[in-house]
Amino acid sequence: MKKYSNIISMKLLLKSKMALVTVAFLVIVVATGLTGFSAQAAATCGSAYPQTPTVPATATSTKVFVAGVSGASNVAFAVWSNVGGQDDLVWYAGIHDGGGDWHADVDLTDHPGYGLINVHVYLNYPETTTFCGTANFNRLMPAPTVDLKVDGFQNQIIIDYNTNHILSWTTTNATSCKLTVDDGTGPIDTPSTDLNRSEVNTGLVTTTNTYVLCCSSTGGSKSDSVAL
Repeated sequence: MKKYSNIISMKLLLKSKMALVTVAFLVIVVATGLTGFSAQAAATCGSAYPQTPTVPATATSTKVFVAGVSGASNVAFAVWSNVGGQDDLVWYAGIHDGGGDWHADVDLTDHPGYGLINVHVYLNYPETTTFCGTANFNRLMPAPTVDLKVDGFQNQIIIDYNTNHILSWTTTNATSCKLTVDDGTGPIDTPSTDLNRSEVNTGLVTTTNTYVLCCSSTGGSKSDSVAL
């Protein structure tokens, strides 16, 4: 009976040692990656950038890019204009150009606002999303239009000496305006800088005066003049 008991003890001890060896082997395998499985590293990118930092008001499309992408299964571009918040937010699926380069074609008709157009780039891998960076650009406003009149007329009119007259003007797409008057000695700025005015009194006019209204926006500048 004692001999049989010793055999059982030896078998149990052997099983215990084999279990320890098995655990040790599994630790080594996991630590060294011998199983062939490893944790997915976060996707990375180099830089995101627009095709051009500014686009004209008449442009209907443009491109945005990201380079140096690694570890992503696809790329997404979130695009919206500052005007109206994110009410024109559109997600564009990235087009793979090879290697780590991706781009998206932005339809500007879906983003009617002018000024800053926001572009945020995201790298996607199953179950993870990584923010890469921005590829923002500016959309220029259209060139302004200006219509300056005196007493309801445009260009030059004949007036009586020492009489008052009324200037009025309207503009579109302007962000700033300046009215100057030249009585033959050189242009002088006036306090009138409104984008639209229905009535500005010239005061008594005793010599030939030329009034010039110059308005500007990010899309350019435009002026109109009247003489009396």
